[in-house]
Amino acid sequence: MADPLGTLANVLAVLKLAAAATQYIKEVKNGSSERLRLRDELRSTTCLLEMLKDRLEDGESAEDGDEASLKPPSISSLAAEDGPLALFKRVLEDIIDKLAPKDRLRRLAQPFTWPFDKRDVAELLATLERLKSHFNLIMQNDLVELAKLSHLKLDNIQRQIETATSRSLDNEAEKIILWISPLSYRARHLDVLNTARPGTGTWFLHHPVFNKWVNGELNVLWCPGIPGAGKTILACPSIISSLVIDNLESHHGSATSLCTYVYCSYEKRREQTPVALLSSILQQVLQQSRASTLPEEVLSLYRLHSKHGTRPTLAQVTETLRAVTASFTVFRVIVDALDECAESDDDALRFISAVRSLGPSVRLLCTSRFSSVFERYFAEADSIEISARSEDIRLYLDSEIQQHSRLARHIHDDPALKQDIIDAITGEFRGMFLLAKLHLESLSTKINRKAVRLALKTLPATLDATYSEAVQRIHNQAPDLVEVAKSVLFWVICAKRPLTVLELRQMYATLELPDHTPLEDDDLPDGELLTSTCGGLLLVDGEAQTVRVVHYTAQEYFERTHVQELEAARLSLANASLAYISLPNFSDGPCATDTAMARRLEQFPFLDYASRYWGVDIGSFSSATNDPVWAKLDSFFSNQSAHEVAWQVQNLPRVRNHAGRRASLAASRKGMLQVIRRLEADYRTVAERPLQRHTRIREEAEGSNSTVNGVAVSEEHQELTDPARPEEDDARDLPDWLTVTNGFSKLFEFEATIGKGHFAEVCKYRNRVTKVAVAVKIFKYRPDAKLPRMPYSLRNEVELLRKMQGEPHPAILNLIEVFLDFTRRQLLVVTELADAGDLFTLVVSKGKLSEEETRRVFAQLFSAVEFLHARGWVHRDIKPENILIFDQETLSIKLADFGLAKELPVDSSRWAYNATLCGTPSYVAPEVLAESQTRKCGTPTDIWSCGVVLYICLCGFPPFSAELKTEDFPYDLGEQIRRGLFFYPSPYWDPISDPALDLIDNLIVVDMAQRFSARQCLEHPWMTSTGH
Repeated sequence: MADPLGTLANVLAVLKLAAAATQYIKEVKNGSSERLRLRDELRSTTCLLEMLKDRLEDGESAEDGDEASLKPPSISSLAAEDGPLALFKRVLEDIIDKLAPKDRLRRLAQPFTWPFDKRDVAELLATLERLKSHFNLIMQNDLVELAKLSHLKLDNIQRQIETATSRSLDNEAEKIILWISPLSYRARHLDVLNTARPGTGTWFLHHPVFNKWVNGELNVLWCPGIPGAGKTILACPSIISSLVIDNLESHHGSATSLCTYVYCSYEKRREQTPVALLSSILQQVLQQSRASTLPEEVLSLYRLHSKHGTRPTLAQVTETLRAVTASFTVFRVIVDALDECAESDDDALRFISAVRSLGPSVRLLCTSRFSSVFERYFAEADSIEISARSEDIRLYLDSEIQQHSRLARHIHDDPALKQDIIDAITGEFRGMFLLAKLHLESLSTKINRKAVRLALKTLPATLDATYSEAVQRIHNQAPDLVEVAKSVLFWVICAKRPLTVLELRQMYATLELPDHTPLEDDDLPDGELLTSTCGGLLLVDGEAQTVRVVHYTAQEYFERTHVQELEAARLSLANASLAYISLPNFSDGPCATDTAMARRLEQFPFLDYASRYWGVDIGSFSSATNDPVWAKLDSFFSNQSAHEVAWQVQNLPRVRNHAGRRASLAASRKGMLQVIRRLEADYRTVAERPLQRHTRIREEAEGSNSTVNGVAVSEEHQELTDPARPEEDDARDLPDWLTVTNGFSKLFEFEATIGKGHFAEVCKYRNRVTKVAVAVKIFKYRPDAKLPRMPYSLRNEVELLRKMQGEPHPAILNLIEVFLDFTRRQLLVVTELADAGDLFTLVVSKGKLSEEETRRVFAQLFSAVEFLHARGWVHRDIKPENILIFDQETLSIKLADFGLAKELPVDSSRWAYNATLCGTPSYVAPEVLAESQTRKCGTPTDIWSCGVVLYICLCGFPPFSAELKTEDFPYDLGEQIRRGLFFYPSPYWDPISDPALDLIDNLIVVDMAQRFSARQCLEHPWMTSTGH
C-alpha cells in the first residue's frame, strides 16, 4: 500500500517539473497553434494534479468515512511504478529535455525554437488526455474503472499512440481537411473542459429519455433551458467529466457510428451559415476517419474549388457529407446553443433541417433556450429541460472558490465561510450556472469577511441586476483602471468579430501613440490587465486567446442599457482602426509575397480587423469637423499606402488584382455616402437606360478621337480597327477557293433584308431545292472595277470559316459557300441563318437574363472560345451583337463575325504578342489600349470580353461606361478599363450569387496572366452548378 506522505512528496516534485516545462513552452518563439495546444493541455493536466495534491493534504485530517478523501486503492493507483504519476513525470522530463538550453551560452546565443513535429505533439496530447482521465477517476475513487486502467504501462500507451498516428493522413490530406472548414470547435471544446467540474451534470447521463436517444429509439432530442443554465457544459465533449459526448465516444463508439458537434456562438452569428456549419461537421467526419485516404467525393470537391479560390455551396457540402456518412449506421450530431446560431430562429432551423436531410442514420441532439419557434419545430420530438441542479452548483462552487485568491484567504482564516458561500449562492442561483459564476465573481472582490457575509444577504436575483452590480464593481476601481475596463468591455461588445488579446493590446496602444509614431512591443499594455478589470464580464478562450462576453445575455443587457457608451465605443473602434492602418509600420505599402503578408498579419493581427471594418459604423457619426474620427479619415484618404494596405487585406485570401467587387459590400462596410462615392461609380444612369449597341473605333479618325489613351476610347458608338491594314484587297489577291458563278439566283430565293452595314448588307434567302433558309452577306463592288476588291475583314472572316468547315463546332457560325456573281457585280457569303436574332436583342427585350439562362449561353460560348484558342485563333471582338441566337427556347447560340479574328504567330506566346489596335471599346481588354510599343493581345483578350458580356447578361448594363465619369469618379472609359475599375452596384446585383461574381472577377482581371482560360471557365463551380 502506498504511503500518502510519500505520494504527496512525489506529487509536489512532479508539479515542480510541470511548472518548469510550462515555462519553457512559453519561452518558445515559434510553434504557433501546436505550442498553445500543448501548453493548455499541460496546464489542464497540472490543474488536476494540484487538485489531487489538495485531496492528499485534506486526507491527513479527514475523518474516517469521509467520501471526499482519497481511498487507499486510489492512492496506490496514483503512486504505482507504472501509474499515471510516473508517466506524467516521464512526459515532463521529455519536454524539458528537448526545450531546456543545454548551457548558459546557448541560452544567450539564440531564442528557443520548437523541436516537436505534428506527430510528436499528437502523441503528447493523447498521453495527457489519458492522464487527465486517470487523475479524474482517482479523484472520484472510481475503483472499477481504475482496475481497467491499472495494467496500462508507458509502452502500451505509446503503442496505442503509434497505432493511431500511423493512420494519420499525409500533409496534402491534412491541407484538404483544413480547407474544408474555417470553423473549428477544438479551442471551444478545450475551454469547456477546463471549466467543467468532475461530477457535474451526471443526472443528465442517467436520464431515461437521453438513454432512449443513445440507444437509437429517438432520432431527435431537444434540450431547452433558460439562459445561463449550463447547456454548453452539459453538451461538451468532456474527458474530465463523464458527460454527453465523452459518454458516446467512450461507450457507444464503433466503426459504424460517429459523433460530431457544433458550438454556436452569439458573437459569430454572421459566420455561422448553414454551409459553414455543415462544412465543420464534414471536417470532423474526415478527422475521425479510419481510412488511409480521403474519399473521392472530398477530393473532387477540393479540386473543383481550390484552383478557383471559391467555397463549396450548401448543396455540394450536403451531398458530400451524405456520401461520406452513408456507411454509418449511427451518425450523431450535437448542436449546442442553437438559439445563438443565426440572426433568427428560422434561420437556425434551416441548418437543422439540412442536418436531418443527411439520411436515416442521423441522431440529432440540440440544446437551446426556450423559444416558441423551436417549440413548434420540435413539437413531435422528445425533450429534456436543462437546468443547473443544486448538486451541480455545489460541486462547481466547491472547486471554483479556491481559484479566487482573495476568497481563498478569507476562507483560510474562517473555514466556515466556504459553506456559507455555497449555501447562499445555491439558494439564489435560480437554475443558472451563469448566475452562480457571477455571484462568485462579485464576492471575490470583497476586501474582508464581513463584506462577503453582507453581500451574501443581498445577492442579485436576476441577470440584469447581476450585470448592473458587475458594472458597479468596475466603477469602484481606480479611475485609470475604470477607463481601461470600459474601453475594452465596450470594444468587445461592439466588435464585428471576436478580438484576440493581442489585438486589444495593439488597438489600445495605438490610441495612446502620437501621430506618425510607429507601434513597438514596448507600447503594448499587459493583456491580463486589460481583461481582468472588466468585472468578470469577459472570458478569454484558452487556445485562440479570443476575448468574448461572458454570455449573450450580457451583450443584450448592455445593448439595452448602455446605448451612449456603445456609440462612443463604436466611434473609438473606428478611430483606432484608421489610426492603426495609417501607422508608419505599413508605410512600405502592400506586401509583394504571400510569405511577407503572413508575416505582417502575424506581427500586426489587428490589421485584419482594422482593414475590414474601419468604416462599418462611420455613416452614423456626426460629421462635425472636431470629430477625431473625421480627422483620421482625412488622413487615411490622403495616405496612399494606407488604403492600398487595407485593400490588400480586404481581398485576402486571394491577393491577386481582381478588378471588380460587390458595391453593396463596400456600402455595408463603409457605411457612409461620402466614402462610397470615393470608392465606386454611380451606375444609376447607366442601369436605368436600355443597353446600347456598340461599333468599332477607327484609330485613324481625326481630332482627339484618334488617340487611344484619350477621348476616343470614351466614344462608345464606334469601333477600333487596324489602320495598317488595307481597307480592300487587290483583285490579284482574290483567293483561289472563290467560286465564280452567275447562278446564285438559281440556287437561292430572296425573302427579306435583315440589315445593312458599311460594306455590305445581310439578307435572308431560301434554298430553292432544300427549302433551308440561309443568311447571305452581299458585298457590291464599284461599277468601274473589273474585279471586286474584297474588304480585309470580310476576307479574314471567310478564310477562318473555310478552315472550320472540315471540323465544325456547334457554337460557331457555319460557312456554307462563297459566290462571285459578275452579272450583279456582287460578292456573296452564305452562312447559317439565326432566326432568333442576337444576344444583344435578347438582353434588351428581357432586361437581363437569369443565372440559369446565362449559364446555358456561356457553356456554349466558352466551349466555342476554347475551340478557337486551341487552334491558334483569337476572335478579338466578342460582344452580344456577335453572339447569334438560333433557338430562344433552348438558348442555342453561335459565335459570329470573325472580321477581326487573328491567327496567332507560331513563334509567339499564346497570350502575349505585339498587336494592332482593334475591338469594341466597352468590351476591349486593357492590354489592347496600351501604347503601341507595349500593346499585346492573345487568348486572354477574348476572356476579358467574355467577362464583360457575362456581366451585362446578369444585370442588363455594362461594367464600363463613359457615362460613369463624374466629379467624384473622375475616370473616362479608357481609364476605367486600364485600371479595372468596375463594381457590382446594389440593388441590381444583390440577387446574384457569389459564385457568379467570382467567375467575373476571374475574367475581368487587368493582368493577362491572371485571367482564366476558357477551360477554367467551363470548370468553374458556377458553370457546373444547377442552382439559380
